Amino acid sequence: MNERGNRRAAWALSERSNGFSAVIETVPRSNMPLPFYLTKNIRMKAMLPFPWRRRMVMAGVALLTISACKANPMTVTLDVVYFNYLNRPIFDAFVDGKAGDRASAYPATGGSTITGVRLALGPKRVTWRLDGPAGSPRLGETVTARNQPALLEVPGDAVFLGVHIYPDETVELIPTHHYPRMTEKGEAMARAAKP
Repeated sequence: MNERGNRRAAWALSERSNGFSAVIETVPRSNMPLPFYLTKNIRMKAMLPFPWRRRMVMAGVALLTISACKANPMTVTLDVVYFNYLNRPIFDAFVDGKAGDRASAYPATGGSTITGVRLALGPKRVTWRLDGPAGSPRLGETVTARNQPALLEVPGDAVFLGVHIYPDETVELIPTHHYPRMTEKGEAMARAAKP
């Protein structure tokens, strides 16, 4: 190896401490000097100096990839209509804290619509407050549905969500394409609950 080849090998060893290793093979040639970029059989390999650093970098990349794939819950946007089968009006009716409205007592119920309510699929929390004339029992009390209503499957053509509040403080959620109607179950329960 000539003097120039020795200098190149020394350069390769000094770079090893900075996290790079280079293997330089020189080919015997005439005394005519050639530029470094024309030297044949040069191989350079960049690598992290310690295997544990390489593992840490790969683990970080994997973690970022997994966290970027966080699944968002599926949502639907519907127009909400409340049906109150109680013998008294209700107000501040909410589905998961959205679509606040009031509903008159049965049979004058289901007349108003809250449009464009975005709801996630799954179990729902339905609450309402009791209204009525002064002195009515539980006046202004907030009631939470005794059952766990759920919005699991919504037909692709659904536009409305009927929220049916029954006298036994249970709730039924019914998505429909057309404007919702009172349920037979609700009408029967309301008639039976009338004084």
